[in-house]
Amino acid sequence: MRNMRDDYTILPYPKFNEDQKEYLTGMMDNYMVIGIPISERDTDFVSLVTEALNYEAERILYPAYYDDALQNKYRRDDETIEMLNILMNGRTADFGTLFQNNLDNISCWFRWIVASKENTSASYVAERKDYIEMLTAAIVTKYREGALG
Repeated sequence: MRNMRDDYTILPYPKFNEDQKEYLTGMMDNYMVIGIPISERDTDFVSLVTEALNYEAERILYPAYYDDALQNKYRRDDETIEMLNILMNGRTADFGTLFQNNLDNISCWFRWIVASKENTSASYVAERKDYIEMLTAAIVTKYREGALG
């Protein structure tokens, strides 16, 4: 992108209203989730290795990608660094996106509605409200029971 001739910039999502203090950046559906099979006997060791790998990725890979590549090699101007910092400092994980496969692809609903060119968002959500609440409760229950967390 640094060689792109058209002028462009990176911007955060707008704030919801003037009461929102910081910009928030929703991470999309490329979360890294690690599962440990229930048959694994030494979950403490697997957890230790997983934590160590994540620590090293944060220590080595993040600076190489974020600092070296994004902020230096590929940036166009100083404003890019400022915008990247705003985006990274406001990262949030959305429950609906994280569990979209378990929640009837909820994070895609509005994309589908817009693509259909029909004004059905209120009825679409209303029709699925009870179902989504039931699915959400099931996920929360599994976490409380320790089945997912």
